[in-house]
Amino acid sequence: MKKLFLLIGMMLVLRTGFAMQGGWAGSDVTPGGSDTQVQFNDGGSFGGTSDLTFNKTTKVLTIGGTGSQLGFSGTMKIDGSTTNMLNILDSDSTNVYSLSSAGLATIPTINLGSSTGASLTAANGIVTLQGLKGGGVNENVTFDFETSSNTIGISSTTNATVSFTNTTYIGGIDKYLSMNKGTYQINFGMTSIGNDNLQLSIPCNHASGSGYFSLMETGDGANANRSPAATSVNPVFRIYSADASIATPWIDFSHDNTDGNIQTGLGKINLKPATDVTITTGNLVMNTVAKGIVLKQGANGKCGTFVLNGATAVDISNTSIAVTDVIIISLNTVGGTVGVQPHIVTITAATGFSVIGTAGDTSTYNYAIISNAA
Repeated sequence: MKKLFLLIGMMLVLRTGFAMQGGWAGSDVTPGGSDTQVQFNDGGSFGGTSDLTFNKTTKVLTIGGTGSQLGFSGTMKIDGSTTNMLNILDSDSTNVYSLSSAGLATIPTINLGSSTGASLTAANGIVTLQGLKGGGVNENVTFDFETSSNTIGISSTTNATVSFTNTTYIGGIDKYLSMNKGTYQINFGMTSIGNDNLQLSIPCNHASGSGYFSLMETGDGANANRSPAATSVNPVFRIYSADASIATPWIDFSHDNTDGNIQTGLGKINLKPATDVTITTGNLVMNTVAKGIVLKQGANGKCGTFVLNGATAVDISNTSIAVTDVIIISLNTVGGTVGVQPHIVTITAATGFSVIGTAGDTSTYNYAIISNAA
């Protein structure tokens, strides 16, 4: 016979082993079951089962078998190592769930996983994650897997902004990042139709989808001066200046199914190339009355003036001249006796050119130089 001590007022604390406190009473009884099986009241007698065992060497309490459960009606306290305080293992002893913490000051780590993956599910298809740290901001984010077909909704009831601090990957080609406003949808992503290309598609010609894609300074968003005053049938790329106090400093790029268009709301369009602006096909056409080409006059410029002396050739210094250039001459101010139109006598490259008129002509003339692209 072995002596088995019955625990009176038992308190069980799960740790690396058992800690038992209380009073003791004893009698000679025969343990139920087999070696390592934990004793329990089995109809008034001591009982044991292979589904409830304790290994004193490994200090492991095992509950197993078909339909076995561990139930708690109160608080479950886990007080052990700061690493893997609670582990749930699968049949091959691989962690499916683990919880660890270095104390209340440290955020607990929960690991879900197995050799075949992991899942976190909710009966209604909606999962909300929220911080509950005392004194913190306690933001939340909700993932909705059920409300809309083929759509996962991400939202926050605390109006939090979802921030991606590292590279965000949209799952491959022909996959799009979409933003919806009612029936109007904006898509951004790569497509493999034709040659692979990055596409941004926006709705047009409606107040809820004006057709404008606007680029502006950070902080100028949600400003009435940074929203188009009208809608467009075709997509328009608009760039605003950094001054949001006025609405007109913008430049637009668009195509109307016939022509490409560049337009400004305020000021000129300045071209500042490192070298030349080249038109490789087509012509430069001025199709508005009273509009044309304006040349700046100055030393060595492409336009200027000269005065005839009524007798000999006049030399005009201009280092921008080339022997293949075309020089156009027109009357500016009459002086003396105007005769036939002055004509070019000589052109010296990178130096200048000479002109001569009729005797007695002391008029002032304009000239313009057109360079030969060949």
